[in-house]
Amino acid sequence: MIEIIASSLSDTHQTAESVAEIVKSGDLILLVGDLVRGKTAFTQGFGASLGVKEAITSPTFTLARTYQGTLEIHHLDVYRIDQIEEVRDLALPELFEGNSVTLD
Repeated sequence: MIEIIASSLSDTHQTAESVAEIVKSGDLILLVGDLVRGKTAFTQGFGASLGVKEAITSPTFTLARTYQGTLEIHHLDVYRIDQIEEVRDLALPELFEGNSVTLD
């Protein structure tokens, strides 16, 4: 595990860009932090680096959002999942297939 602490939005985006340079299809990136700690900001910088054109927003209420860039990006917020049925409903295992990267 790598722990990264960014002190600004710019630092967060730069870190995300660095990670995007080395990520490969099938990777899982876990983002850990309380609400409003920069997880979506990281994903925005990450997505921009991979060519995502649309606005990247928090999946807090939808639990999952998918964006298309040079890799497909699955942005998850699964902190509320506590039932195996919810994992099946979101088809989480399938997210790790194909040409994609998953951020949670």
